Amino acid sequence: MEKTRLKPHLENNKQVPTKESIVFLTCVFFFSNFNGMANYYRQDYLVNVLNFEAGQTSTINFVLRLVEFFMPLAYALIIDRTPKPGKDKIRPLVRFSVFPIGVVAVFLYYIPSMPKNAMMLFFIAVMAMFNLAFTFGDMVNRFPNVMATDLKERDNLQSWRGIVSAVANSSPLVVAAVLELFLTKGQTLYMTASILCGSCCCFALFFGMRTVKERIAYNPKKESPWKGFGDVAKNKYAWIMIASEFIKAFRSIGSYMGMFLAVALLGSPGKFLWFGLPMGIGTMVGMLIVKKLLSWFNSKQIFMTSGVYSLLINCAAFLIGRQSFQQPDSAFWQVLFIVFLFLIGLQFGANNLLPELFKADILEDLEVKTHKRLEGSLYKIVGIGGALSKLISDTIAPHILYGDNALNFVNYIPAIQDPALGTIYQDQPLDSKIRLLMVYTIWHGLMMLAGAIPLIFYNLTGKVKEEIHQQALEYRASIETVKDDAE
Repeated sequence: MEKTRLKPHLENNKQVPTKESIVFLTCVFFFSNFNGMANYYRQDYLVNVLNFEAGQTSTINFVLRLVEFFMPLAYALIIDRTPKPGKDKIRPLVRFSVFPIGVVAVFLYYIPSMPKNAMMLFFIAVMAMFNLAFTFGDMVNRFPNVMATDLKERDNLQSWRGIVSAVANSSPLVVAAVLELFLTKGQTLYMTASILCGSCCCFALFFGMRTVKERIAYNPKKESPWKGFGDVAKNKYAWIMIASEFIKAFRSIGSYMGMFLAVALLGSPGKFLWFGLPMGIGTMVGMLIVKKLLSWFNSKQIFMTSGVYSLLINCAAFLIGRQSFQQPDSAFWQVLFIVFLFLIGLQFGANNLLPELFKADILEDLEVKTHKRLEGSLYKIVGIGGALSKLISDTIAPHILYGDNALNFVNYIPAIQDPALGTIYQDQPLDSKIRLLMVYTIWHGLMMLAGAIPLIFYNLTGKVKEEIHQQALEYRASIETVKDDAE
């Protein structure tokens, strides 16, 4: 028996029940929570817990980014498959991710005792599994595009999704900080936090997908999903987003330094909470601000203005932070630096929310032009830009951070492993702390501004956006009419 979908002509302003919205946002929260746990502490784990040399860390990052670059393209063919009439397209994929997430949660921060080369291969294999889990689990973030056919309700769901995701992505910092009160630092701490976050994620996705519904009509015509790549490659708006993501993602060199900056200043990666929490709160507030600004300005205007703000606030934060480092006993400069970390977080309001709205609009533009829903092809093709720049960034970042090489700019001193005491983080010179801060702030701001420049050529806003959306609704109505006539 086929599922009943709400036809476009039956739309109203409250298409998605409140209960369903809450369940959806709960799924988003725990998925983002686990994703944050997997990413925040990974580099500290490689450098300071496993004591990999700069070249080994660079090799691991290079291979992982290659996996991230190529494998999602294969996964996109599965995502863009044509579902059977009356069947869901996204929900089964999210539920499929539950098992690999459970496996990764256990082994992400646990490597059995073995030679270093074998440890590298083991970690790469676990992260390849994580890539599989993330690709399909991340489809939960695409649900607003199919939960509501009303444009305003869709964008509202995307806005709340972004806000909840921002909060959840920082929540592992709290988890790790609390666990650090009871557990030793290093592998035991990270493994316990990972299992806790992963278990909650699996539970939420498995049971939450029973409630969340898809409400758009899918074209029943069977076509090769390979054609989706070509359709996306012909779309000018997709190329604008590829260029933006490629440039902007080079900021990952700065993000890479965050955990090591916390170690250098506060003595422990668990205390990155004091950096991450103000930024996380700032991100949430920033999204609320952007959500309000969308009533007065279009997404393109807000995004480009945010790029300018990002550079200015990051440069100011560097100056304040440097003064705080040079006067470590001054409470005034320390508090002011935390305030500026919050102000830096505001930039992510536009950066995290608006690209998702851009992609949702491009998805409808593609639907009107090709009569296909290309969630997999669009998001993975657009992601190629960011994946390529991250491949470069994460490969050279360890060499910039530490090691005996020409790129070493920061001169970070890795931790040592004591058989009795475990991981011992060493004091860092003042110059190293300031250089870490410089990359963490100024470089980050430069890339955020540069990433906004391609949006000059993006005009899928205002009336153009509304016209495309109306055409998409009319097309979906025609699919339902044909289906009803056949029945």
